[in-house]
Amino acid sequence: MMHLRRCMLVAACVPWVAGCSAGLIGSNRAEYRESVRFESAPDGREEARTGSASLRLPDAPALHDYIRVALARNPALAAAREQARASGYEIAEATGLADPVLTVVPPTGDLAETAAGEVDGSIGLRQTIPSPAKLYARGRAASHAAVSAREVYRSRQLETISAVRRAYYSLYFADRSIELTERSRRLLRDFRAVALRKYEAGQVPQQDVLRAQVELAGLESDLVVLRRQRRSFQARLNYLMANPSERPLPITPPITADTTELALEQLTSTAFESSPAIGAAQGHVHESRERLRLAKLDYWPDLTVGFTHTSVSSTGLSPVANGDDSEQLTLSVNLPVWFERLGASKQAARARVRASENHLEQTINTTRFQVEDSFLKAESRRTQLELFSGVIIPQAQQTLDATMSAYRAGDVDFLTFIENWRRLLDLKVAYQRNLSEFEQELAELERLIGAPLAEASR
Repeated sequence: MMHLRRCMLVAACVPWVAGCSAGLIGSNRAEYRESVRFESAPDGREEARTGSASLRLPDAPALHDYIRVALARNPALAAAREQARASGYEIAEATGLADPVLTVVPPTGDLAETAAGEVDGSIGLRQTIPSPAKLYARGRAASHAAVSAREVYRSRQLETISAVRRAYYSLYFADRSIELTERSRRLLRDFRAVALRKYEAGQVPQQDVLRAQVELAGLESDLVVLRRQRRSFQARLNYLMANPSERPLPITPPITADTTELALEQLTSTAFESSPAIGAAQGHVHESRERLRLAKLDYWPDLTVGFTHTSVSSTGLSPVANGDDSEQLTLSVNLPVWFERLGASKQAARARVRASENHLEQTINTTRFQVEDSFLKAESRRTQLELFSGVIIPQAQQTLDATMSAYRAGDVDFLTFIENWRRLLDLKVAYQRNLSEFEQELAELERLIGAPLAEASR
């Protein structure tokens, strides 16, 4: 009898252990471990509040310093990171069993009496165990959802980097525009003095001096607008780093155009492999397919294993009462007979599969278009930069130099000098605008393809 009881206990425990381990094995366990350990570094915002040196900008920050601080402090990025980790924990939640049910019958009231004696009470434990296939499919669905969540986090990370780069290059354009305008103002002041001396000597009319003053007033107005724009770009960059918007940022250093050669075919191929938007959409497709598999598995019954121990006293009406306790092992299954509900669940899962597949196709098409559009814009900017730096600006500079010499010699009027001076200033500002927008397009390309451009150009 003792051996039989032990066998019954083992029989009750083995399916329970098997059910617990069936879902969280193989790729499910690997995804679980990767997700819960995902980006487990301390929250950078707390370090920022405590003044950590690692999250402060150096005196002469470069672009990568702004990116480093923004990635550490950005609360939206931190939220996406924690959401990705939460999705990882849901793998274990999806593959676990429901809580067992403990049943206790205390010795109260008139309990049953058997030939072995009067029943004092009983205690039982019941556990429902879905099929291992169901648990594993739940784990696969949760694993794919965790992959999608990590891709969403990576997308937020790339968006933050792109936003910082765009704000930085906007700030760069404002700095260069202010610098060029102030340099041009100094040149114009010098020529106003030349015009004033010529006017006093009776060599030129007073309108030369008046025109110079008007142009100087126009430059002062331009500087007011440019400095206001710089404060706006500065506020944007501070916002991305979770800093007060009015915190001053140093003047950005001059840059040269990126010379990385771009090839549309390679960029598109890299985007299909590395784009977080496509990766997240693919994860949703795999998840929806596992959900469909689960809907089909719902036609399979689940096993419920129970074990009850009944305490029996040695007293009772029967003269042969021996007080031996009784033990019972119960096995039961649910009956999935409500086919309308099961069929509706299956059809809904199929519809979600089709929806996720269409979403993936749309994401691929959108990414292809965006990569091509950004590539064409970047190449257009590159061509304009080459024309500006190699042909247009050098010729405009030569023209202005010749005009300045001719004006001093009295061979051209002041209006000609002003036109050539303004033309050169506008061209230099346009060059810096194109350079800023070119770098911003490169930042957008890296966000779209999900990888550095240097890797996509190999």
